[in-house]
Amino acid sequence: MDKPSLSNALRTTENSQSAVKRFFTPSPEVQPLFTGFSHKGHTGYVSALAFSPDSKILASGGWDGRIRLWRADTGDALRYKPRKAGLVNQTLTRQKHPVGTLVFSPDNKRLASRSGNEIYLWDVATGNSLRKFALAEEKRGSALVFSPDSSLLVSGGWDGILRLWYLQTGNLASMHTGHTQPIWLLVFSPDGKTLGSASSGGTILLWDWEQMIRGEDR
Repeated sequence: MDKPSLSNALRTTENSQSAVKRFFTPSPEVQPLFTGFSHKGHTGYVSALAFSPDSKILASGGWDGRIRLWRADTGDALRYKPRKAGLVNQTLTRQKHPVGTLVFSPDNKRLASRSGNEIYLWDVATGNSLRKFALAEEKRGSALVFSPDSSLLVSGGWDGILRLWYLQTGNLASMHTGHTQPIWLLVFSPDGKTLGSASSGGTILLWDWEQMIRGEDR
């Protein structure tokens, strides 16, 4: 029997759950690249993953509040010299709460993480902590994405508000309303002109990025 094509699988998703399972279940001959991450990784659930844009680094965040960076080609943990703030013994400074979100900047230079109501910005090359954005509980960010030019960080809050942050200063650039429920997902279009946001209320909004950075449509 021929293997189902992606188009066939998509056409049968509504009628046959088993067809989806067959299509997405790896065959026995497909093996993972590495299996050694777990024994030297986190002490609890892994709650966030992100690849760097150049595909060379995998970042993982866990319920233990730790963030680890791994070489994607070997599975080895990246090691940095101990610093007052930053990576110590292969691990980013432990956070108070589970790591819920990880995202790399498009230029590969920064990593943003969300833990509780705090957002952290990290230097990927040195492992240093660059700054922290602390939000009130009702404003805590549940989604993060960098701007296409890596100059701004966008956070989606539990209060349904989008916030744009300047990376150089850590200052709030602008706020944008439209959602009435917590924002969980943020994504840019490939051409960088449109930002998509999705909330727990089932609403998806598309934003004109040029208007947003000009502070319009707040």
